[in-house]
Amino acid sequence: MHRRAVFTRNHKIHLEEACNRKEPTAFQSEKKWSGAQGWLKKQKTLKVYIAPVGDPKVMYEGIIVEIALVDSAPEATIKKLLAARGEETKKEECWGKTVYLLSDCRPILAMSLSALLKAKDGTPLSDDYKYSYSIVLERDTPAVA
Repeated sequence: MHRRAVFTRNHKIHLEEACNRKEPTAFQSEKKWSGAQGWLKKQKTLKVYIAPVGDPKVMYEGIIVEIALVDSAPEATIKKLLAARGEETKKEECWGKTVYLLSDCRPILAMSLSALLKAKDGTPLSDDYKYSYSIVLERDTPAVA
């Protein structure tokens, strides 16, 4: 069985900052990542493919090491994760439905969204996929920039 991964989007400035940090960086999502949380528990790590907001290509990847759903996680867990935000977002309130901890963020060779296969049926994401979250199959081939 193929390992699962996540496709998401975030602002390039925040991704660059995460790539330059030694420690994991916390991000928030408007979407509830319950599926991703389940796969993280099963697999212990979860690769993430990230397209900068406004860009039609995946340009970063990393590893999600922790996911907390805001409506069900203890407040102490949310606070602990939010303490790992980057400088650009450090003063933001908790606004998302999910807080996740990203490690090993790095730029990769740009790839189209259709290079990612949806976990539910193995079909490619559409190159004009507009949403910010999908469970996909982990790619076998590295795409290092």
